[in-house]
Amino acid sequence: MGAVSPKDASDDAEIDFTRNRWAGARVEVRLVATDGAGQVGYSEPHVFVLPEKLLLQPLAKAVQDIRVTILREDAPYEDSPPGEDALTAGAYFVSATQRLARAPDGVQRGAVMLEAVTYQAPLYFKDILVYTGLRAAQHELTVADSIQQAKQVEPLLWSVVLRAEYGTAADALSALLAARKALEEALRDGASEEEIARLMEAFKNAAQRYVAAKMAEALANGMEAPPDDTDSAQQGGGPSLGGQDFSDMLDALQDLTETGSTEQARQLLADITNMLENLEFQQGSGQGDGFPGMPGEPGESDEDLPQEEREMTETMRELSDLLRQQRELNDETLAQQRGERRQPEGAETPEGEGGEGFDPDAPDWMREGGDGQSLAERQDELGNMVEELARRHGEGGDSVDGGEEGEGTGGGLLDEELLESIERAQRRASRALEDGNELRALRNQEQATRQLRELAEGLAEALDAAREERVGDDDIRRAAEQAADPFGNSSTGGIDDSNSVDVPDEAERQRAKDILDELRQRYGDTLDEDEREYLERLLDRF
Repeated sequence: MGAVSPKDASDDAEIDFTRNRWAGARVEVRLVATDGAGQVGYSEPHVFVLPEKLLLQPLAKAVQDIRVTILREDAPYEDSPPGEDALTAGAYFVSATQRLARAPDGVQRGAVMLEAVTYQAPLYFKDILVYTGLRAAQHELTVADSIQQAKQVEPLLWSVVLRAEYGTAADALSALLAARKALEEALRDGASEEEIARLMEAFKNAAQRYVAAKMAEALANGMEAPPDDTDSAQQGGGPSLGGQDFSDMLDALQDLTETGSTEQARQLLADITNMLENLEFQQGSGQGDGFPGMPGEPGESDEDLPQEEREMTETMRELSDLLRQQRELNDETLAQQRGERRQPEGAETPEGEGGEGFDPDAPDWMREGGDGQSLAERQDELGNMVEELARRHGEGGDSVDGGEEGEGTGGGLLDEELLESIERAQRRASRALEDGNELRALRNQEQATRQLRELAEGLAEALDAAREERVGDDDIRRAAEQAADPFGNSSTGGIDDSNSVDVPDEAERQRAKDILDELRQRYGDTLDEDEREYLERLLDRF
């Protein structure tokens, strides 16, 4: 709030005290406020127990007790006897016992506790890294010569606590929290669009690695493996957390960062991170389309649906993927039009070799496609995908399963005229890209994007109507209620975070995207320099 000078102001702050040495202890807290003139004000004291990290593993709890015992000791070491400082380097470890004898009580107790915890290690330690970390901490305490040196063991002990509690997921959790912090700071400080996009990608990768690590840990502990056809967390049908698709949450977060909805993005970022920190894979009934212990739709998988709904669901996924790829291509075309994307001319420049216009350090999106395709080739490939979609699901489309007429047919799901219009726009965009006319390509790409969105919205409405007709609104609500116990826990044995993660409404996010698409189209259409400059400033705000 440094940019304003109010008489009264309020704000929310979230401070993590779980690593503080007084975590778990009863403390007296005062808030301190300093105004622009340097005047300091104090709140009334509040007494409460400082929150501590919830640990379930006995070894993690024991190491945390050792860590706190050392950190809460403030007394100095006793003075060293005359002549001890003059010991030769070879006698350094000989004097270690003497140094520990001069340590204050807290440090000595910590050393004894470490000795006890590591006693007969082969009988108790499954993770060699936990054991070696504790032995290293014990050595550091033994050779410390001051209370400041003794307390330098804290980062090592904290890492051991996390490793003992979370296992191999500990490193993934640390990476997740670091990625969240970096993205949150970038959103708060108004970083550039490129920086936020880079940090958003880093957070998505960290979140996906953490879920994968937790799943691997659960499998190692005896949980049954998910079916081979279960989608991964990195795809659209990934693990459903409380009935919400994990990838959809990440996509919603990315939408918010791209459209400048900073506060909503920061809130969703915090919600997703908190949900992941509390994530536990449990042995469930295997119902739903999520992983075991991670329910999808209550008691219903794709195989349970009528064939028509199953085909509509699969087609919806195809459309969503097409729309995502088309939007990515739109962004890259706009970047190339602005001169931000490198487009080598002539033959492809092999990766790792020199060449004019080639930057080995440039991010992937500024180069050719991942398989060496140009923008024009990728756009033409999307046109082929739409053509295939029209062949299978257009009003005169082929049967998906080759079944009898009226049963299991893929034809008639999508508006054939709209599909043809989308394909024509994509072909025109591809030709424009071949000719180097990015503005004309952008206009046609935006048309294809709008019509793909219309197609997806129409199919989604038809799918909702089909399901309501089959089971009815009351049955849908009852099924959702029966899937959770009175505490909100899923009956499949997993966790239900549908009430704790507030994913912004799809329509609201779509409106923001529509505005952004419209600004981009106008930017590409206008020839007036003043208007282009104004539109570019608006686009920069996104």
